[in-house]
Amino acid sequence: MTDFAIFSSPTVVGNLLWTCQLYWLHYRYSLNTSLLSDGLYPLLSRAVNFYTHFQVDNGSDHVIHLPITFSPEYPGPKGPDTNYDLALYRWGLKTIVHIAKDLLHKNEPRLSVWEDSLARLTDYPVDQNGYMIARGVPFAISHRHFSHLFMVWPLNLVDWSNKSEVNLAEKSVDHWIGMGSSLTGFCRPAVSVMSSLMGRRHSAFSNITFLLDKYILPNTFYHEGENGECGETPPMAASAIQDMMLLSSKDGLWIFPGVDDTVLQDVAFHQLRAEGAFLVSSKRVSGRTDWVFIQSEKGEPCTLYSDMKFPLKAEPNTVQLHSFNNDSVSIELKPGRSVVVYSAAQDVPPPDFTIRPSPGNKKYYNFWGLHG
Repeated sequence: MTDFAIFSSPTVVGNLLWTCQLYWLHYRYSLNTSLLSDGLYPLLSRAVNFYTHFQVDNGSDHVIHLPITFSPEYPGPKGPDTNYDLALYRWGLKTIVHIAKDLLHKNEPRLSVWEDSLARLTDYPVDQNGYMIARGVPFAISHRHFSHLFMVWPLNLVDWSNKSEVNLAEKSVDHWIGMGSSLTGFCRPAVSVMSSLMGRRHSAFSNITFLLDKYILPNTFYHEGENGECGETPPMAASAIQDMMLLSSKDGLWIFPGVDDTVLQDVAFHQLRAEGAFLVSSKRVSGRTDWVFIQSEKGEPCTLYSDMKFPLKAEPNTVQLHSFNNDSVSIELKPGRSVVVYSAAQDVPPPDFTIRPSPGNKKYYNFWGLHG
């Protein structure tokens, strides 16, 4: 087997791919193809090709590894096959292949190289506690960053229909957040989003309230204790709150995935943007979703997941709903068209399409300023 130690790799190599993932989300929310052809494709292809110069092709088992790189902010040792880089490289390869073949239909000479690297890229290193930092390097020192969990979020590479993958993700997040000595407020929005993805509604909510109660100052400012200011945390928390209301990916729209019904029975949101260039609104009454409004800007098909009781009805009724397993419906809308979906079950009250402020829960009110 090739000795990883003979390779003098860069210490931090994944940050450009992370930037590309954010660029990709700009495209997914707008479906503006000029963002792909003029910006993301040339940048992402170079970022992926950078890895091909130092990836390690193990001739004995035909598996591609990565040499020693750095897992951001982890204070412990380094190792090969760092999960931070494996997740980003895997995402980058999958995405550049998808763009080249399915979106831009390019005659790309590097396509076969990318597909081969993706097919042979090594699995993530794991141990009894879940995802490791790197091969031979367990997550054993508390720190605030979720860099070894990028396959869970923000890259969302976990197959949430695969029970073993879900169990691994849950175990890994629990192990990370359970080592609390060096955690800060920065980690709480990340745990909230991961919890929404995993269906852990109480955790999605409680990690945001923990951030507000323990870290946000009376003047609304925020800092990481002795670490000083941290500009990422407040906008990440705002995004996590939106993800509690609506999650989206190429696979569909999930309505109220992180809303804890034991805390908030009545919730509404209006025209949140979703992947696929959709504007989505919805309302939850007494712990059940009353209706969902979807406006399509570019005509991409979508699959809607919600807790609305089947059968579902669409207005206008010219829009057809195709149901799957009584937990989702597929919808096709032409660009600029919209639909309202609600339950037509006889034991469900008629929907109230009015959006108004929800009363909230007084126990969790957090007014800014000093508390008397």
